Amino acid sequence: MSILICSGFMEDIPKELDEAAYIDGAGLWKTFIKVIVPLMKPALATIGIYTFLQCWNELMFANQFISSGDKMTLPVGVQQLSGQYLTEWGPIGAALVIATFPTLLVYVFFSKKIQDSFIAGAVKG
Repeated sequence: MSILICSGFMEDIPKELDEAAYIDGAGLWKTFIKVIVPLMKPALATIGIYTFLQCWNELMFANQFISSGDKMTLPVGVQQLSGQYLTEWGPIGAALVIATFPTLLVYVFFSKKIQDSFIAGAVKG
């Protein structure tokens, strides 16, 4: 998915910007760092958020491979709170509220970049 997002953004970058940087004396890497990367910030923010959410919500992988309690991820820990015969919903609700805070913080800090990337991908011409 990251490759599709980056390739879509790079196709929309005009080749004239690369040529102008080359005429001004910038090499390949300087053109990439000074011209391409700043234009790719919305795409990189979107990729970062999608990757974060995918890793954060991974339950089955962590459930299968993590057996010790000190390395347990938050979703696996919330799953362990439910018992076979009795489930205490208060601690589960509190853990789920705490689990949503990092996701909300990432969204608050990167929401403008996500909106810019959606707008940049929607406008053609």
